[in-house]
Amino acid sequence: MAGGRGRRLEARRVAEVAFGVALVALALFARDVATGFPVRARAFPMALVWCLGAVGVGLSLSALLRPGPAEANAGWRRAISRLIVPSLTLVVGFATLRGFGFYVAAPLLVAAFHVTHALTAGEPLTPGLALRAAIFAAVATAAMWTLFSALLGLPAPSGALF
Repeated sequence: MAGGRGRRLEARRVAEVAFGVALVALALFARDVATGFPVRARAFPMALVWCLGAVGVGLSLSALLRPGPAEANAGWRRAISRLIVPSLTLVVGFATLRGFGFYVAAPLLVAAFHVTHALTAGEPLTPGLALRAAIFAAVATAAMWTLFSALLGLPAPSGALF
């Protein structure tokens, strides 16, 4: 392995560990905020918090325990699209949830992750992709409303505006 490439891969491993630790810290912060929600509305945000913490721990452990580089040709562009963009989407979604409530934040998050996943898979950004993401987000949000609010009678977390 060339000296420069080995250092880049090692730097990437350090970045993955640091990013995993940052996700765990974000999960702890979000847990503290979610405990302020009403008891019946806190279950879903707490499940997301636990998932976020588990992803952070898993990311750190996989970077620490991996014997060799997982992707020898991975550049910063791939790392950004796979790690930083989804994480920033979660942070923006959390802020949207606090400001606008669940039924505004949920379709935005679902559509954002749908587009991020498609772009990561190599699909170009087209109006068709945006339309497909909007339809998927609307159907997913309607399904969540049907399951949680209509069938189970659980209140959705409300934001400052809604």
